[in-house]
Amino acid sequence: SVVQMYEKNGSQAQKFVFKKIEDNNDNEDDLIGEKTIEEGTYYISSALNEKMVFDIESSSQADGAKLQLWGKSEENTDNQKFKVTYNEEGYYEIEAVHSEKVLDVAGAGTTNGTRVQQYDSNESNAQKWIIKDAGEGYYYIVSKCNGLYIDIPGAIAQDGSTVQMYEANGSKAQKFKFEKIKEIGDIIGEKTIEDGVYKIKLASNEKLGLDIEGSSKANQANLQIWGQSELIVKNQRFEVTYNEEGYYTIKALHSGKVLDVSGAGMTNGTNVQQYDANGTKSQQWVIKENKDGTYSIISRQNGLYLNIENGEIKEGSNVNVYEENKADSQKFKFEKVEEKCKKLIKDGIYTISTALNTNMVLDIADGSYQNGANLQLWGIAMTQQQKFEVTYNEEGYYEIKSVNSGKMLDVAGGSNANGTKIRQYESNETEYQKWIIQDAGNGYYYIASKGAEAYLDVAGASTQNGASITIYEMNGTNAQKFKFKEVPIIYNDSYNIETSLRANRVLDMDLTNSYLQIWTLNQQSENQRFKLEYIDGDYKIICSATNKVLTANQTSVIQDTYEGAENQKWKIEIAGDGYYYIKSKSTGLYLDVTGASDSEGTRVNLYEKNETNAQKFAFNSVNIFYGIDVSYANKLINWLQVKQSNQVSFTMIRAAYRGYATGKIVTDEQFERNIMQASGAGIDIGLYFFTQATNEAEAIEEADYIVNLMRRHNINIKYPIAIDTEYSGSKTNGQNDYEGRADNLTPTQRTNVCIAFCERIKSYGYTPMIYASRNWFYDNLEADRLVDYEHWVAHYTGSVDSPTNYKYHYTMWQYTSSGSVSGIEGRVDLNICNKKY
Repeated sequence: SVVQMYEKNGSQAQKFVFKKIEDNNDNEDDLIGEKTIEEGTYYISSALNEKMVFDIESSSQADGAKLQLWGKSEENTDNQKFKVTYNEEGYYEIEAVHSEKVLDVAGAGTTNGTRVQQYDSNESNAQKWIIKDAGEGYYYIVSKCNGLYIDIPGAIAQDGSTVQMYEANGSKAQKFKFEKIKEIGDIIGEKTIEDGVYKIKLASNEKLGLDIEGSSKANQANLQIWGQSELIVKNQRFEVTYNEEGYYTIKALHSGKVLDVSGAGMTNGTNVQQYDANGTKSQQWVIKENKDGTYSIISRQNGLYLNIENGEIKEGSNVNVYEENKADSQKFKFEKVEEKCKKLIKDGIYTISTALNTNMVLDIADGSYQNGANLQLWGIAMTQQQKFEVTYNEEGYYEIKSVNSGKMLDVAGGSNANGTKIRQYESNETEYQKWIIQDAGNGYYYIASKGAEAYLDVAGASTQNGASITIYEMNGTNAQKFKFKEVPIIYNDSYNIETSLRANRVLDMDLTNSYLQIWTLNQQSENQRFKLEYIDGDYKIICSATNKVLTANQTSVIQDTYEGAENQKWKIEIAGDGYYYIKSKSTGLYLDVTGASDSEGTRVNLYEKNETNAQKFAFNSVNIFYGIDVSYANKLINWLQVKQSNQVSFTMIRAAYRGYATGKIVTDEQFERNIMQASGAGIDIGLYFFTQATNEAEAIEEADYIVNLMRRHNINIKYPIAIDTEYSGSKTNGQNDYEGRADNLTPTQRTNVCIAFCERIKSYGYTPMIYASRNWFYDNLEADRLVDYEHWVAHYTGSVDSPTNYKYHYTMWQYTSSGSVSGIEGRVDLNICNKKY
């Protein structure tokens, strides 16, 4: 609009306001400030958004590089740090740390919008600043050369916002906060991690970490990086302690010495060692947390960073101090170490299987009671030598004791070498009998020796019977993973309970006076047979003669009707060498043969534990039932005579078979007669099917056939239904086709057939069983896959008094094919069953 001259008319167009202008530009020397902040290095943030700070664009080193706003970096970048210096004339100089150039009004401009840049120091008024208190912790920054204020254009604080000069307006766009940064050489930290014991690992490779070379305890022993053990390796563990001044000391656990900058050096490459604590700056450290969750470790002595020499992140690399370079070789992670191993497994009795094959378990070789007997791998047989008592002690470690022998798992010779065998040995409280159990995931655990600092390992990852169990450095393979399955210390069964005072002296219930005594074993005496029933960690001990239970009556032991009372419950504890203590749950006292006498009739009472032979007992299974197995080959059988012979309490009757070549299923020609007459004579019955199935579908067909056959004849059986798996043999099986259609199956295929048959039988509610010779189980079946089913093993030892050495748990043993039983013409197979159905 043009301003013109016009006659007075009183309108607004002729009225003006006079606003006085401060005379700052006319005389620059009149613009003088005062000291408002201390000298030092600062982040300078905007009141618009305190996360946005002064930043030299692209970390440029050039004159004229612009000043901008940018998000504050957690990487501690120097292009966002400014050294503020005050002179006695009343002005500040603001220097960019990264370039050592100072903030400068571009071209010494005097107009709004003039930008701010960095420039070599020239002591001009364009590089002199007044910092004025704006209240609430904020400040204005005013240029001496023009009296204008540093300002954020448009009050928009975002990455890249240009910093300009503008006339004062009192807005937040002209207010700034100064956050002081401690300078290198006088660095002060803060508490970033809790005091404790740590493994200090390389952030880029957590398998490597700080390590005192050679586990030396000497002053000046070198700090290096080395592969990290998951065990207690004390030269790789450091006690980290914070003091209120802002510094940490880092102490090696094995030596008690602290990390130290060698010779209190100030230069890049100065070595780091361990040394006796002396409180100097060279033993004080700042632990700084980085944005990515890693940590830098900075020496108070020189402001230099703990550093892997030459950036070589590998075993044996030296550790020194070096100026910050943000490389992986200066980044660490702190992994806190628990002083004790966690209690992951509750105290109890377990079988321990390998992740290589869950049907293979830890086993003391030959069931030995001797010191030095090896720990090995063996197929599950449910024997005492495959049970272990696992106990967590007050020190925070586990002890693992053989239930059978009472001896501890121990590292042979106290060696730390890979491949050292694990054995059993009497308790000696050494660290080689202390174990750490660690979670390996999916229900598996690692088992580590505290003394050897190595892991339980199946040698060669073998799954063969007899594979050695050794120690080996951590490799995380299935050979080092184990599963714990809780089991009763003694399985439910009927037993003669023998005192260790004398062979064949057993517990005996005096039925006249109802007290417990010892007497010479008589296998026919029901008052010497005791049935054990495991209930929630306790046992009922039932006298077979009366069906009453052992009951604690003060210090006496009587029999009484079971009512679930505490004095009718018993604990069984390991005594060693195959013997056990029997403790009253209610009194805490132990079964004890009075006076340690082995004479017949000696009373058994309760007494405090004394670990003498008078308190040690062996459990000898007495559930032995004699039976036969028959087919058409045994011709016509007089079952009444068989019953009257008192030789037979059960019979396994062949129900059917599948033809060798045709594959046709045929009912045994004597099946109906045998089943009806044996049942009528009062003999317990089980059935078997002679299989020639070549696949699982045929196995299921055979199972269906035998169940339908049994139901069609409306008979009930007590004993199992077995699959008989053998070569075709000869033509004596009652058919004319000789070639065995299943003879060429692999062990895997044959095992699959057995499993399919057994699962089908089980689905009908009956007990399945597998019949084969001992060597057939070993050579032609994968027997360790069949441990969940009952085994009927044929092994002819010549006498029932020469038991089979079959290595798996079996329920039935065919001990001869040349038996003789009244009512049967010719030879007959004889069997022993150790279970009452």
